[in-house]
Amino acid sequence: MGHRTETSINGSETVIGVLIPHGWDEDFSVTSVSLACDGEREIVIGNLSRHPGLLPLLRKRLRVTGSVVRNGQGESMDVNTYHPLGDDAKDLEHKGTKNENAF
Repeated sequence: MGHRTETSINGSETVIGVLIPHGWDEDFSVTSVSLACDGEREIVIGNLSRHPGLLPLLRKRLRVTGSVVRNGQGESMDVNTYHPLGDDAKDLEHKGTKNENAF
């Protein structure tokens, strides 16, 4: 499978994947997350502090739009918007985890 990504006119990408933990503190609380995409692509979310609503979406399938930076260590994304996908998306939206704000 290829990467499920789209590049928009303003240079941002829309990527679909599953949100997974990426880093933990000494109490094993999640401190960073990444998006696991098709083709073993993993994108670290760089601005998690601006989107705390992402944490309840761990292990859920999402559509995420933002600016992706690629370097020798991998990829990171500053998220602009995100949307839960799949059967439980409507339940999650009712709990306030849907974010459609562009920054």
